[in-house]
Amino acid sequence: LDMPSNYPVSNIRRAHNFLTGDEIFERSGGAIKPMTPEAASGLIGNWIVETGSDDLSNLDVVEKDNNQAGRGLSQWSHSRRGPYDAARDAAIKSGIDPNSMDFQLGYAVDEYTGQHDPAPGKSLIGWTKAFETHGQSTDLNSATTGFQNDYFRPSTPHADRRLEAAQRVHSYITAPQPVQSTTPTPKPFEPIQQQRPIFQSGRMGGRAAFGGS
Repeated sequence: LDMPSNYPVSNIRRAHNFLTGDEIFERSGGAIKPMTPEAASGLIGNWIVETGSDDLSNLDVVEKDNNQAGRGLSQWSHSRRGPYDAARDAAIKSGIDPNSMDFQLGYAVDEYTGQHDPAPGKSLIGWTKAFETHGQSTDLNSATTGFQNDYFRPSTPHADRRLEAAQRVHSYITAPQPVQSTTPTPKPFEPIQQQRPIFQSGRMGGRAAFGGS
């Protein structure tokens, strides 16, 4: 099933622009550098598998298995689920759609930079240094696997699916756009054409959920 050609600046492209441009640097207060195209594609490929949404149109999604532990773009769960739910509720009260890519990207950066940490020295995810370690990689496969292992930390990786999704994202983003006299329509993203099985995306629990002392 192809993404409609009139899909508004696809969420795939929106996320990639955010990760590789100034927005991630500004949102993080300078803590996160703009990522390479390969690293951004690797992170987005992971998000596709985490959400089960090939075009990333369904973001505020609850995990189908694992006691519905995960929710959202990064399937935040266990110690990371409460802060996400609180931010989600606050967004709804402010008239913000929690399923929007802008909300999800903003929350991901805010969580990573410690704005939702429960206490000093109790880092939810920034302690992994995953964005610093893999965000500047120019090796698509290495970046994809690095984010999988350090940022998402799934109990059942489905590594082949993450790599395949990352490769499709990178091909979509780097494909040449036709030159037209009017504003061109971006090339539609092509989700994989297969039935996606239900899986456990796996979460951090216990000591692994926190860094620091």
